[in-house]
Amino acid sequence: MRRLVFVLLAVPLFAQDRAHTLAAAAGSVQGNVCHNITTMAACHQLTTGCTINKHNDPNTYDAYLVFLKNQTISPPLGDTLVTHTFSSLSDIAALDQQARAVGIANGNQAPFAMKLADFGAGEIDRVVGYLYYAQDGGVETCNCKLTTTDDIDFHLGIGFDSTMASNIAGGTFVVTTNPHGTDKAKRTSIIAEMTPHYRATFHHTWTLPRVQALAGRQVMLIGQLLLDTDHNVIAQNCAFPNAPKTSCWRASAWEIHPITRFFVCHATNCDPTNLSEWDEL
Repeated sequence: MRRLVFVLLAVPLFAQDRAHTLAAAAGSVQGNVCHNITTMAACHQLTTGCTINKHNDPNTYDAYLVFLKNQTISPPLGDTLVTHTFSSLSDIAALDQQARAVGIANGNQAPFAMKLADFGAGEIDRVVGYLYYAQDGGVETCNCKLTTTDDIDFHLGIGFDSTMASNIAGGTFVVTTNPHGTDKAKRTSIIAEMTPHYRATFHHTWTLPRVQALAGRQVMLIGQLLLDTDHNVIAQNCAFPNAPKTSCWRASAWEIHPITRFFVCHATNCDPTNLSEWDEL
């Protein structure tokens, strides 16, 4: 890891417009069908990924959601656009309540794009918490259904309980590696994602084993806020009041995706305003 060297600048006036600028494109974003897509580079010439289905119908997935997931804002520019800092689970839970209040569930989110932008979808935010776990994200349309580690997202579970983090770091609590499983750590952490084309473009040293080795550490990350409506269902999103604890595996359907910067505290409890206490991965 290298010592944190960037400086967080004052948020410019146009920073608050990024979310609505992206939302304005929602009506024109189109899906794709995969045809001979075999590499990450070829995949991400398509800003909305692609689907494989027997009917050759590109409308079988949420192209606008994938459009958001595949944004590649540069880390230095992202630093200047940070709008909010999240440091507790209640900060995120409030967003889930807002989304439910206006009827946003899973499925096509394009009709709700402007309302989601009002809530912050598309803005660049900062999260300060603890790394509970890091796992591969599996096969997804945003990555053209490619399967190798270099071609898929890394799912990071970011929690906010220092005791849980200490137990994870010490090995007395082991987060389940079952992609369909759940436990207290998963149910109380939000998802942040390192995307393959973003890693290839800006962060070549971000590897899954390297991130996994940091489990239990205090972390600070910057990236784009979005609502992953693919997972905004009661069986998966624990933010629903009656979500079943036997199956829900994420504290919120809101994510940081993609992550643009990732930092690790090299002290006991780092101050997010004191940049000398953090190392950049």
